[in-house]
Amino acid sequence: FLDHVEINVDNYLYLVLVIVDASSNLVWALPQKTKEQEETMSALTQACYDLNAWPRAVCGDQFFMTDQFKRYYTYHNMKYIELGPHTPWPNRAEAAVKLIKHHAQILIDSLRRQEPEMPSLRQIPVRQIIGSACRARNTGITYGNRTPLEIAFGRAPPDIMVIGKHVATPVSNRSFTTREVEREN
Repeated sequence: FLDHVEINVDNYLYLVLVIVDASSNLVWALPQKTKEQEETMSALTQACYDLNAWPRAVCGDQFFMTDQFKRYYTYHNMKYIELGPHTPWPNRAEAAVKLIKHHAQILIDSLRRQEPEMPSLRQIPVRQIIGSACRARNTGITYGNRTPLEIAFGRAPPDIMVIGKHVATPVSNRSFTTREVEREN
């Protein structure tokens, strides 16, 4: 699923291409300078190289269904699915797009609040903020008690810290996983 979302940073709107994988709900996003088709296709190509996967099918609104995009999809052996009454999982895809925007705004607001104490935070590029928002989304447990990363790549992301009935301790000192702690509670 492909979509664009606007994110406001210091009264400047950034256009972000959001790509959601249907099978795992894995999200990838990249800020763009413009909404030009060539720039969007370049970002889509970069996403495929970054994720080391080319989709078999692409679903998007009318922006992504022009003749130029259809030639791109055909060249890369992608089936294109236009939005309509038979579109697969549109609500789940739209929810993932909204979550990326929400995670990015949380990060931006947090950086603004901490900026007076740490002026160097102003130097963090929007691309890094968007990447962090994707990591937050992709490492969060979804339905089925699994993360999108775990579903996409077959293994859970490493735990940083385990919090349960006991005092929080680094994972290296514990012998059970987060899911075991959840079952314990």
